[in-house]
Amino acid sequence: MTFDDAIIIANERAKMIGSFRNGARLDEIIIASTNPGELNAFKLNYISTLNAKTSILPYINSDVSVCGVYDKHRIRLENCLIITEL
Repeated sequence: MTFDDAIIIANERAKMIGSFRNGARLDEIIIASTNPGELNAFKLNYISTLNAKTSILPYINSDVSVCGVYDKHRIRLENCLIITEL
C-alpha cells in the first residue's frame, strides 16, 4: 500500500495500543516497507533509534504495511524485536 494509505490505517488502529495478543502487549503501531531488503534496513535503524518515523523516511515511496511492535521494552533488554503486520 502507499505511505499515505498506511498513515490512515495506522491512525485507525492506534486504539489497539495497550491491548494484548498471546501475552504480549502492543506498544506501538508503525509503518514498515514490505520489500525484504528495505525491511531489514528499517529494522536495524529502528532497533538502534527506537524511532519508527525517522526509520521509515527512506522508504516512503515504497510499498509499505502497517505493523505492531509488541513488548517494545524487550528490544533493549533482550535484543528482541517482536513485530507483526496488523
